[in-house]
Parts: sequence; structure tokens; C-alpha cells
Amino acid sequence: MTLKDQILGERTPIPRAMRKFRLLRAVRASVKESGSALVEMALAFPVYGAMIFGIIQFSIAIYAYDFLSNAAREGSRWAIVRGSQCGTNTPGLDHCGALQSDVQTYVQSLGYPFSGASTVNVSYLTATTGMDSSGNPVTTWAPCSGSVSLCAQPGNQVQVQIHATIPVGIPFWRAAQLTMGSTSSMVISQ
Repeated sequence: MTLKDQILGERTPIPRAMRKFRLLRAVRASVKESGSALVEMALAFPVYGAMIFGIIQFSIAIYAYDFLSNAAREGSRWAIVRGSQCGTNTPGLDHCGALQSDVQTYVQSLGYPFSGASTVNVSYLTATTGMDSSGNPVTTWAPCSGSVSLCAQPGNQVQVQIHATIPVGIPFWRAAQLTMGSTSSMVISQ
């Protein structure tokens, strides 16, 4: 006996009848499990389906939040060019000294998802500049009390807050309402 035969063991040819028997046994073993994949799929599909639809629902909620934040930015951008002095700087510009209702109408007219059912709050802030303990200038923003014509001055800040309720439902679990909001602040230019 050679070293190769000792390591690998003696090889003896398998008789033909034995090969047929092994093949027949493998076929019978696979026949016993026929239909088990269908049962496993029926048990696993509701779980995976609920997970997939849940991911889709939360993706829609994130998509809606992106539009809400964009609507807040657009609302504050619209309001900063419609301050109390916009008529003198840009003749013919409508809605000078934009009120909260004007900004809300503009935001809802953008046509973003959930913007029609959103709540828009507009506030004006005035700047106060002081010095910190190191002598560096520090700007703080305080709410402006007064009419829009007094508060919507160039150099003041307009803050637009948007809130909306987004429906989210996950199959076989529950339906919920997510309240989302976004805030955008910009300094009035005219």
C-alpha cells in the first residue's frame, strides 16, 4: 500500500446497484419535504410584509418632513423680501409688511404634501447686540411686540414654524399620527 492510499483510504469502486440505491434514497428524502417551503413562506410572509410596509410608511413620513422643512424655508424666504419697506425698495411687490395670514396662504399654496393641512406660525424677532465678558459682540433675538409694520423692519428676523400631522399605519400592528414640525429663521432684507 502506498502512502497516498493510506492517507486517502483505499478506494473501492461502488457497485452500480449501490449507486442506484443512494440516488433513490435521496429522491425519497426530497419527496418527504415537498410543500414545506410553501408552509414556511406562509408563516414568514406576514412578518416580512409588515416590515416592508412599515419601512414604506416611515419613508413617506420622512418624505413629508422634508417637504415641511422646505415649506418653512420657502415661507421665511417669502417673508424676508416682504418686510415693511419692500414697497420703496421694490415697487410693485405685493403683500408688503406680510402678515401671518399672508405667509400661511403662501405656504399652503405651494402644493407640498400635507402643506394644506399644516399650521403656520409667524413671529418677528428684534436684534439686541451686546458684549460678552471677553469683549466679543453677541447678538440675541427677542420677540418683537408691536404691529407688523414696526416689527418687519430690515435687520429684524422673521421666524416661520410649520406643524402638520402625518398618518402612519403599519399592517397587523397599529395606525398612528405623527406630529411633525419645522422652523426656519431669516433676517428681513427689505
